[in-house]
Amino acid sequence: ALSKVKGLFVKDDVLPRVIVADRVLALMNALEVVFPSATNLLCEFHISKNVRTKCKILMTKAKDWEVVLEAWASLVNSTNEQIYEQRLKIFTHICPRYPTFQEYVYYTWLLHH
Repeated sequence: ALSKVKGLFVKDDVLPRVIVADRVLALMNALEVVFPSATNLLCEFHISKNVRTKCKILMTKAKDWEVVLEAWASLVNSTNEQIYEQRLKIFTHICPRYPTFQEYVYYTWLLHH
């Protein structure tokens, strides 16, 4: 399907430089093959939606959801690396009662590949 999309471009030198997608690994792998020079970014809306859904599945109290999701929003809206590191510490400090959720967020969204 991506090859068909690529074929819609009139010139090879006018291909997308940035592609935003959700974290479907097959799609991400295909994007690297079909559009190797494009930067693949993850969609913040879909990431937050997935984190919110997982949070509500794994956490039993709505009060806990609110605190964790507020810390998550703060983390992803960090304006620089130093602020990110500070907010990451806060986020990980909030989550120990829910190790499955914390591992999901870390290994799915925060771990640098």
